[in-house]
Order: sequence, then structure tokens, then C-alpha cells
Amino acid sequence: MAQLSLFQCVAFSETKSGTVFMAHKINDTCIMCGACEPECPVNAISPGDDTYVIDATKCVDCVGHHDEPACVAVCPSDSIEKA
Repeated sequence: MAQLSLFQCVAFSETKSGTVFMAHKINDTCIMCGACEPECPVNAISPGDDTYVIDATKCVDCVGHHDEPACVAVCPSDSIEKA
């Protein structure tokens, strides 16, 4: 298992306890290309009306899955930012 920083551990435990912790959000520069959706290991990304959206109750900042947020790494329009 990947080693977690203190911040990542707190964020993850808050999510698991029911507190909403949204690690990332997709802004209005999203071009709806769909690159981010299949990269999300917890299926937190889905198409919205004008942009893709990240479900705040599911996003775990890829902690325990990837070394960096996978959606940010593949976004061609740099539309995904820290919440």
C-alpha cells in the first residue's frame, strides 16, 4: 500500500466517516472530452450538463490508488483543480 501523508490520511478518514471532503472539482473550462471519467478509481466522475462533475462524497484524491490525481494528469484543458 502506498505511504500516505498526514493530510491524505485525515482527508480519507473524514470521507469514510461521512464528512464531505472533495479533493478536486472540474471548472467551466471543461471541454467534455471524457478523458477523466475512466481514470477515476472510485467512479466519482460523471458527465453533467455543461461539464463533467466530481461527486464530492466519492472523490478520495486517488489516495491509495495512484501517486497523483489521475484525472488531473489526463485532463487536456487543465480544468480539474483542488477544491
